[in-house]
Amino acid sequence: MQYSWFAKYNPSSKSFNAYRNKHINGKKHMANMAREILNLKLNDRSQQADHLSHDTLDNRECNLRIVTCQENQHNSFGKGYKWKTKSKRWETSIKADKALIYLGYYHRENEILAAASYLTAKQILHPTAPMKILFRLYCKKYNWDKHDLRQTMNRVEKKTLQHITRHKAKHP
Repeated sequence: MQYSWFAKYNPSSKSFNAYRNKHINGKKHMANMAREILNLKLNDRSQQADHLSHDTLDNRECNLRIVTCQENQHNSFGKGYKWKTKSKRWETSIKADKALIYLGYYHRENEILAAASYLTAKQILHPTAPMKILFRLYCKKYNWDKHDLRQTMNRVEKKTLQHITRHKAKHP
């Protein structure tokens, strides 16, 4: 069966998604292409369609997976660190189990350390996150060498684990 699909902009995700009009019991509904490909029910929000590459118009089956809302957040390309003007340092943090875990501060020239700390924590706390894809996206977006970022992640792993362990001890 052939359908007429159209792209619709979603301001909250700042991306386009593919939809088609679908009639069910005489009522018109918009059906999302990714959800249709994964055979997800129209109104079932307990499961979501996740685009691994972050390209919401790439609806090939190999780029899609079924996830919960929380798992879908693990695939987000949040930087995980921000510049703090007052202290003139990068502050690194990550959300896990509805709690914000601070991972440390890094001096201006060490933005790659801040990113590595975040990616290391993400690997530990968000096991469903597609790390290979996120790793490539970071390298591409910030023009970093893959080998340098991987080495830096290994360097900050101990400190990052200490912050996570300390947080878990305070908030069991």
